[in-house]
Amino acid sequence: MVNNDNNNMENHIEVILNGQLSERRMVSFLEECKIFVSNKAFAAYLGQEDMGDKDFLQYVHPQEAEQFKHFIKKALENEAEAVFKIMNAEGEYKSNLVRKVSKKKSDDWIINSSFEFIDIEDSVALYDKTLESIDKLRVALSLTNEYVYIYNKVTNIITIYKYDQYQRIELFNMDVDEWKMFLLEKNYVLSDEKAMLDSLILGFKMYLQRFSVKLNTSIRTDGETMEPVKFLGSIYNTIEEGRIVIGRIVLDEEISHANTIMNLMDELQTDSLTGVYNKKTITEYAKKRIAEEKENRVIIAILDVDHCKSVNDTFGHMYGDTVLARVGRKLKEVVGEQGVVGRMGGDEFMIIFTGLNDEQLLRGMLRAIRTQIKWEFAEDFESLSVTCSIGASIFPTNGTEYEDLFRKADCCLYIAKEKGRDRYVFFRDELHRTSYESTVNKNELSAFKNTREVRELQYVTKFMTGAVTNPQLALKDAFVHIFNAFGVDNISIFYGEQMEKIYSYGQDLPAFNKISYIRHPEFKNLLVSEENYIEFGFLRKVEERAPEIAKYMEGFDICASIQCFLGTFENINGMVTFNKSTSEAQWANYEINCAVIVSSFLSRMSVEGTLFKIIDFSKLEI
Repeated sequence: MVNNDNNNMENHIEVILNGQLSERRMVSFLEECKIFVSNKAFAAYLGQEDMGDKDFLQYVHPQEAEQFKHFIKKALENEAEAVFKIMNAEGEYKSNLVRKVSKKKSDDWIINSSFEFIDIEDSVALYDKTLESIDKLRVALSLTNEYVYIYNKVTNIITIYKYDQYQRIELFNMDVDEWKMFLLEKNYVLSDEKAMLDSLILGFKMYLQRFSVKLNTSIRTDGETMEPVKFLGSIYNTIEEGRIVIGRIVLDEEISHANTIMNLMDELQTDSLTGVYNKKTITEYAKKRIAEEKENRVIIAILDVDHCKSVNDTFGHMYGDTVLARVGRKLKEVVGEQGVVGRMGGDEFMIIFTGLNDEQLLRGMLRAIRTQIKWEFAEDFESLSVTCSIGASIFPTNGTEYEDLFRKADCCLYIAKEKGRDRYVFFRDELHRTSYESTVNKNELSAFKNTREVRELQYVTKFMTGAVTNPQLALKDAFVHIFNAFGVDNISIFYGEQMEKIYSYGQDLPAFNKISYIRHPEFKNLLVSEENYIEFGFLRKVEERAPEIAKYMEGFDICASIQCFLGTFENINGMVTFNKSTSEAQWANYEINCAVIVSSFLSRMSVEGTLFKIIDFSKLEI
């Protein structure tokens, strides 16, 4: 390679080699991650003397090699840093923070950025272990409804607080003698309990190794209800504050129970696959935050992983589970102490934020979640993008009850998916009221959901049995059922080389007489994993993958459609369509299943060549 700009090259090399002046490990790469130049500290870490022109990918953990190549390529355009497993001189893979530290423009050099490698293995392990321990302690304290106190003899200050999941709620932080007078004056402790209160404070000040004092007080109920509690305390040495007294305030009868809950906390609270909180825990936490929060906003964000079905269909459910586990870890990492993460089931998560009162901060958090999840899987698939859609509602702006807020967040999630996925939507009354009311109407039937699904399964069984003995009558009955039960406005059947309409029931769709788009190359892109149907709620879903077909269909009065082809994937000879004309219409899973099964019955007969021998469409009028 000929370099026409010697100054640029020399400056670039100088940036790297200057790292010798310290212990900073620095390197620059050529194309395909070949090393251009590195300093001695970098070479020594890898157990080499000279790294020039070596393929660095051999030192990157095999599972991260492709991601590392992508990182280096992207780093040319943007400031970047990431953590990768790098093999050291001992042959061990260690976590390294890799960050771009300089950029020297050159027309001739392919790679013109310098990178620093920082071994953070010990820091990562300690950090993860510390966070895990802190999280468990906080959750355990929250579960047991325990209050913690700290007394500092030097300052004579007593601090009493509790944890509500990740949030610390402080009740008292004052001089212990003033605290005593406050308790007596406000009747937090009755006068006949004064001697026990004095005994407690004496225990604080004498630095007893262990002590337990029983006291009737309303400290835990903010002066409302007297209850028997125990102050359990012990001395503890700290670096910054020296010797302090730390302890718990628990209901007398709760002590043994509290210990049991702490021991079982992991089993009861955590989703086994993803490591985040389970549905019961996150739901209870959300309700509690909404009920108790007085000053801060509570945000309910429902997140759904996009394209999970495609991942499962293509790579198997085991890998699909791996994706969900990685999403759970990434959510915990990004959210941190700003919120609490739980899994609602399947590919759906819920995040509860408290205290993000600035909307810009909240938007920044949700953008970070979207970006980090997209980046997490950027190198996993060539043709499939794993992203997430988020719907959010805010207490008290959008409501004061959990159920109402959850439905509004869920409504926004649905809107986010309909708009193309990989985005977030906040509930705004002026924009989303109509959609929400439609959702509420559906959710009013949620108590009957299971019953409805069972009924539909029973109906499908009835249809299949009837199709054997009297296919004409069974098909007619099925169309009546689908039309009335699912709110369908039109059912049409197309057949033949020209795909002309041979049957129609319900609302007249005069323009919908021929579906020539079935022969369009884009059509098969719409099919679900080469199954026999496509389903959409809005044309926007079609526009993503088949813009020409979407343009063709815009002239029809159709807002939602299930379209099932007849024949085989290689030889499609017909189509059955179930259409809704209601704005923002959507399909339930049991509706799709029923429509597909009925259509599959017709499809099998078309393949066998018996369709028109068995079914007389002229006599199928309802």
